Amino acid sequence: MLLVRERALHLTYGEFSSKFAACTRDAPFLRDPIVIEAEPGDAPDPALIDAGDADVLGWAHNETSTGVMVPVTRPATPTARWC
Repeated sequence: MLLVRERALHLTYGEFSSKFAACTRDAPFLRDPIVIEAEPGDAPDPALIDAGDADVLGWAHNETSTGVMVPVTRPATPTARWC
């Protein structure tokens, strides 16, 4: 089973979350990901994100490179899986 079937939406706010977004961007069999970036020390709230046509919403719970922690919550879009 693949983690991303067609397209991912990434919340990026540090090194680890940016690397995950880069992996899906470089995969030739996936559509370009949607990437929502935040300034260092801040992060978007996953519960408020509408994933649109993305089938996965990915973010880091604990981004150690920036010291940001984001709670594990369900996305606003019920059809998107989250990881």
